[in-house]
Amino acid sequence: MNIKGSIIDIAYLLVAILGTAIFILIVGYIYPQITAQIKTSDIGNNSASVAALNSTDTIVTRFDSVFLAIFVGLSIAVLITSFFIDSSPILIPVYIIALGILIIFAVVAENVYAGFSADTTLAATAATHTITNYILTHLVMVAVGIGVLSMILIFAKPRGNIGRGY
Repeated sequence: MNIKGSIIDIAYLLVAILGTAIFILIVGYIYPQITAQIKTSDIGNNSASVAALNSTDTIVTRFDSVFLAIFVGLSIAVLITSFFIDSSPILIPVYIIALGILIIFAVVAENVYAGFSADTTLAATAATHTITNYILTHLVMVAVGIGVLSMILIFAKPRGNIGRGY
């Protein structure tokens, strides 16, 4: 089986994390407003409907945990694919240059998230999602950490046992 992976996996991780965080911010802001408007309609006169809407409002509070699970899962996936890459140590400078470019992208992504979370309409929602906010405001360090771990897994393997059982 030809399993491939590279520094591009870290780029996918950064894009997925940024997209998921912005999605969580927007849905976390809009969903409670929608349910509040539904409660003021004729549906709000039914106590069973109001109870159902109240129970679905708690879903928004779980978004932070869902984001953490997605982040950890994607990070582990990047590290696993990095282990299966058969690469020559001569490519270390190329990997470092590519990681530097990804760090520049992480700075841009961090600023994009900061712009979204600093918006007056989304600031309160961003404040309630502490894990998401922490990871995205420290995205450069996350990219460096995962990139260095990935580089270690790619290049520090003994030759001849690459991705295979012993």
